[in-house]
Amino acid sequence: MVWTLEFSVPFAVLEKYIGVLEPIKGQTWRANFYKCGNETSHPHWISWMPLSARNFHNPESFGNLVFE
Repeated sequence: MVWTLEFSVPFAVLEKYIGVLEPIKGQTWRANFYKCGNETSHPHWISWMPLSARNFHNPESFGNLVFE
């Protein structure tokens, strides 16, 4: 079974917190995306990139976002 998820975050949302973004074409950002369900009837966690431990802030577990 293959799952696909697509979403967008307007840059205006990011700029609200970090200021005006320069043109990002050609930039590479490092990130990971997580879904945490620890306070549900069936606790679960998932991430875009593999984790070595359940530490969602570990830069070694980040992947590259390349803007073209």
